[in-house]
Amino acid sequence: MKLWQARLGQTRIDPEFEEANASIGVDQRLFREEIEVNIAWAMALTETGVLRETERRRVVKGLRQIEAEIASGALPLTIDQEDIHTAVENRLVELVGAAGGKLRAGRSRNDLVVTDLKLYLKRALAEIAARVDTTQAAAILQAEAHPRALMPGYTHMRQAQPILFAHVLMALVSGLERDRERLVDATRRLDRLPLGSGALAGTGLPIDREALARRLDFAAPAENSLDAVSDRDYVLEVASVLAILLNRLSRVASDFILWSTQEFGFVGMDPSLETGSSLMPQKRNPDSLELVRARAGRATGQVAGLLATFKGLSLGYQKDLQEDKAPLFDLLDSTRLCLGIMRRCLESLEVHEERMRSGLDPFTLATDLADHLVEKGVPFREAHQAVANLVTHCEKRGVPLHVARLGDLQRFSPALDEEALRLLDPDAGVARRASTGGTAPVAVRRQVRAARRRLRRRGLFQEAASGS
Repeated sequence: MKLWQARLGQTRIDPEFEEANASIGVDQRLFREEIEVNIAWAMALTETGVLRETERRRVVKGLRQIEAEIASGALPLTIDQEDIHTAVENRLVELVGAAGGKLRAGRSRNDLVVTDLKLYLKRALAEIAARVDTTQAAAILQAEAHPRALMPGYTHMRQAQPILFAHVLMALVSGLERDRERLVDATRRLDRLPLGSGALAGTGLPIDREALARRLDFAAPAENSLDAVSDRDYVLEVASVLAILLNRLSRVASDFILWSTQEFGFVGMDPSLETGSSLMPQKRNPDSLELVRARAGRATGQVAGLLATFKGLSLGYQKDLQEDKAPLFDLLDSTRLCLGIMRRCLESLEVHEERMRSGLDPFTLATDLADHLVEKGVPFREAHQAVANLVTHCEKRGVPLHVARLGDLQRFSPALDEEALRLLDPDAGVARRASTGGTAPVAVRRQVRAARRRLRRRGLFQEAASGS
């Protein structure tokens, strides 16, 4: 029996409409939250006298049985049940009779579904935040394992300046920290209890919504019942946060895919994260990271789709809002999956330090010469032009910058002295960038220590508490 069937009597719903209308295939994953919310509501109804204590105990026992039946697959969830709320209520009435029918008093599916979803999201986002932590930890351990691995840094996909590979890894850690902060912020904003809002105008029963919020571990009840049932900005925010996170993983995946090619050879991937070719026997393909990139693209479309769905809806519940969960759940699943892949990739990554170093173009040290001229009092505009002319001269002669003679340097600026020649060493160039956030080994060590402290407060790296 549908929860709304009394109004239409025995009218048979059109089969294709029934298929479109049913959400049981998607919202069945909310069954644990549905049970928990129903139990809390049963207590609230008991406190108002709608349910007797004996009825409440029977209802709670029945709900726990339903939870076990769904978890084990003993209770089939089929399209004729429409949604998880209908499935649970119908089964509850079968188990406990009229007391099960009392549970609907004072509420609507409108406030029930939002409560279920918010409760689910609070837990799901906490799990994803924990996965962010372990991914950060894997990056930190790789940075510590290769503290002086030197590689080209790129802008516009062209070599720019020498940097440490550990600096690249800590850039990922920094970005993931912002992603984690967004997860926490989104959780804080959705932490308002909708239950008790009814269909839109609030419940007519004297429900203590503050006590109900405490029982379900929400920070407070939603302030406005109409906003509570029609608001989906928390869905948009969570979806956007997850899409940003997935796009970060996609960028890292692209770098690792490129750097693991034969042409680069900077890193090697674990075979457990690769596949072979169905045709070419020699191939090892980085399919896991390619799928991370693809999930990021899918996430972008899902956010756009949610925005389009919600645009222009009037206040109050509309059936359009039922379409929020499929893309949101897919985003959650993709984020869990991709964080797991990236963590495993980082943990097992082979770092070819000599190949990284040999890939450095000596001209990436040109900025160090310009900085040297500035320290000698030359305006940077002039220093930039002088070193650019020097680079052009060396390129035309086919002479790498680091083997240029003092006379070559001084043709373009007399301030380029013997000291300038000593600057043409990538290790020295990296070491000079020791300011906060720089790529020098000492600066990267500071970044690692700060990140370790953050993760230690979250329960990771406890074994190293007395060390770094």
